[in-house]
Amino acid sequence: MDKVLDLSSEIMDLNNIIISIDHKFKNLNQENSRLKNNNDKLGKENFELKNKNKELDQKYIELIEKNQKIILENIEIKKLKELVEKNNQDLITQNHSLIVENNEVEKERTNNDNTIRENILLKKKLFMIKNEDEIIKSIMKDDNVWWALDSVEENVYRKIFKKINEHIENL
Repeated sequence: MDKVLDLSSEIMDLNNIIISIDHKFKNLNQENSRLKNNNDKLGKENFELKNKNKELDQKYIELIEKNQKIILENIEIKKLKELVEKNNQDLITQNHSLIVENNEVEKERTNNDNTIRENILLKKKLFMIKNEDEIIKSIMKDDNVWWALDSVEENVYRKIFKKINEHIENL
């Protein structure tokens, strides 16, 4: 009986060990199931992250392309800016030339105005010279010598005026 008791005790011990192993096995199965669920979740997250990574890679490529376009546009803008600055300089130079030319034209206009006034004055003088009667009256009045021309025959001084006028017209 001792052996039976020993065996029975051993069986009980083995039974307890089996129960303990079964309990550990259940715990391991639960842990395995939990780890499998976590692994599935991580797999899904990994898949989502890979998709997001692909999207971000595509956006990155798009941004690089946009950046390259902006760089090219900036280069074009710089070229246009330089062209505009050159054109502005050319316009400033042309403007200065036009100002100088305008000043010269103003000088010529002033000279022309002076010439016109001088011409008018000369025409008046010429008219006076051609108008013999008026010039004779003017000479006698200015010098208060009414008697002076009376002492010279009229046809003589009229002939002199005629010769003066012919000479002026031949100039």
